[in-house]
Amino acid sequence: AGNLNVKNLHVDSFSSTPKLTYLDLTNNNLANRNALPSRLFQPISGLKKITLGRTHLKSLDFLVDANLSNLTILRASMNDLEFINQTIIQSLPQLKVLDLQNNSFTCDCSNAWFIDWAVKNNKTQVLYLNRYECRYPLSLSGKSLAAFNTESCNVNYDFICFIYSSSIAILNLVISFIYHFLKWQLVYAYYLFLAFLNGKKRKQPLNQLDFQYDAFISYNAQEEPWVLEELVPKLEGQHGLRLC
Repeated sequence: AGNLNVKNLHVDSFSSTPKLTYLDLTNNNLANRNALPSRLFQPISGLKKITLGRTHLKSLDFLVDANLSNLTILRASMNDLEFINQTIIQSLPQLKVLDLQNNSFTCDCSNAWFIDWAVKNNKTQVLYLNRYECRYPLSLSGKSLAAFNTESCNVNYDFICFIYSSSIAILNLVISFIYHFLKWQLVYAYYLFLAFLNGKKRKQPLNQLDFQYDAFISYNAQEEPWVLEELVPKLEGQHGLRLC
């Protein structure tokens, strides 16, 4: 059925060919998402090879429910495929060869699973994987799909959401406990703190007070000569203190 400009296929197109093992739909216009309904393939569940090159395909989702458990070769090069999800690959348990060259792959976390699978799996040969290029986003256009770093996509958002929601719940419990059992103590502490601040502002530093003398010297009669002749001159003369 290749090169016939087919735009869609009726669900009963293969009802009379249950033993079909190879289907070639190359060079057709299958851009419509309903062009290949999953029911189309149910009569030919023994299909082993499909070629869908240059058919303007935008998705392979039709394979998920197509019941092609015997398919070993899938060729869908030169199309408009952006994403290949895990469900599609898992619906083809016998897949040995996959050819998706020259498609419009998006290099972001939506394709992280496929990229990891294509690079690491030992069961299916992904033909010319090193030639697969990113089309989107534009900042990565032309870059290798296989080189896209998927480690940043392995963030456990469910766990982060759990931690966030748990923290909010605990915070609400703490606030409720404080409000019901420690409310008046907190109010008292608040006003006590305000009083402390006001008192601190009003308290004048000692170095700003106007004192007549700097120091008072107390001594007995026996020490009077030493105090008057040595101590006082030294403190007042050398240190500039006013003594009483």
